[in-house]
Amino acid sequence: MIHTVAAMLKAIQQREIQLIEADGIKHAPTIGEQYEGLTSSLVTKMLPMPLDLQVVNGFVEGLNGELSGQIDCMLVRGTGKPIVHTGAHKWPVRNVLAVFEVKKTLFSEELSDAHDQLSAVLDQYWSYLASGATEDYDITASRYAYGQIIGEPPPSAEEVHQLPLSKATIYHHLVAEQAAPLRIVLGYGGYASEFTLRKGFLKVIKKRDQGVGLTASSLPSLIISGKSSVIRFNGHPYYHQLQQGRLLLYASSSEDPLLLLLNLLLTKISYIYAAPDWFAEDASLESFAPLLWARTIREGNDVVWLYTPQLLKQSQLEPTEKSAHREWAPLPITDFQGVVLKMIETPGVTRENLSVIALDLAPEEADRQISQLHDYGLVAWVGDKLVFLTRQCVTAFTAGGVVAADGTDPRYLKWIKKQDRGSRPLRSS
Repeated sequence: MIHTVAAMLKAIQQREIQLIEADGIKHAPTIGEQYEGLTSSLVTKMLPMPLDLQVVNGFVEGLNGELSGQIDCMLVRGTGKPIVHTGAHKWPVRNVLAVFEVKKTLFSEELSDAHDQLSAVLDQYWSYLASGATEDYDITASRYAYGQIIGEPPPSAEEVHQLPLSKATIYHHLVAEQAAPLRIVLGYGGYASEFTLRKGFLKVIKKRDQGVGLTASSLPSLIISGKSSVIRFNGHPYYHQLQQGRLLLYASSSEDPLLLLLNLLLTKISYIYAAPDWFAEDASLESFAPLLWARTIREGNDVVWLYTPQLLKQSQLEPTEKSAHREWAPLPITDFQGVVLKMIETPGVTRENLSVIALDLAPEEADRQISQLHDYGLVAWVGDKLVFLTRQCVTAFTAGGVVAADGTDPRYLKWIKKQDRGSRPLRSS
């Protein structure tokens, strides 16, 4: 369903761009207004209805009436203040869900300017929180993403301050990203390909990464240039397991940018309102190429983000299997893996009794199969004990064999309904 919605929006976008170009307007500010108006129209069409949400332009209002620079497009809730004799508004930062910088053509200079504009809004939001304001956010999604990224259960509220720096910064980064406004840079043209967009993005990062470095949270949530995108992997909704202690902070994609934007906006909205069922059950898997890895260190009193780019050749970015042909599926499991999942809670699986459970399996094969469960995000070792990473681990018999997944994932319920009527759940934990 989400692909159908994205395709519809893309068709509308292409038609409206043709109309803009047919107008033959040469006045740059007017052309800018046309593309900003198109963006507002597209974002409005993405909203589940009816909700207390609006798409406006104007200024974000921070503490003591401090105003941001002019924002091309904002997704907001609640009530703002009309700016007299204009169609623009001043909107309190606490009620801003997303801000957009719209560019007819996007290259490194425009991207750098857009970063400054959007990060200033983010600074307003941090100042608002620092003033003592409290936000009633359910951070279950951030905690779940932490477990999947780190490969261990999320800490309790009392344990967060005991985390080592590398894990603490990731935990706080995920929570902050869930709460903060989305920052979207939308260029209707510019970089000719995913490859050149990656180069332009890294150029901006290198130019600005001076001294203590850019903070990960200051960078945009999504950058669109024509048919290509660079997107944050911040757990809302996209994430990747740690590699060599590094967080995948950004990836690139040649997927339909409106599909990615739709996923980001509906994920954000779902934390406040109920998302449509068709979004929650979407089983498509988008294709991404890793772009920027990050880790943190401490230098004096500063926490510094260190970045490592993933340099890929253009041939490595050639479109392969598109997401429309790839869907989420539970993990097919072996008899041994089924026994492990069944025994984790009672009597428990430890490194000491694993050899007994494995029976005739060689130790290295048992470890490989445990690693497969871990890589899928089902289990992890905590010390010498194996624990669940899922909210509720389920296994089920299907015509094709036994599978395992997180039973609270709406995609699992949709998937299982497609299988033979003889499919039945075995257990949950």
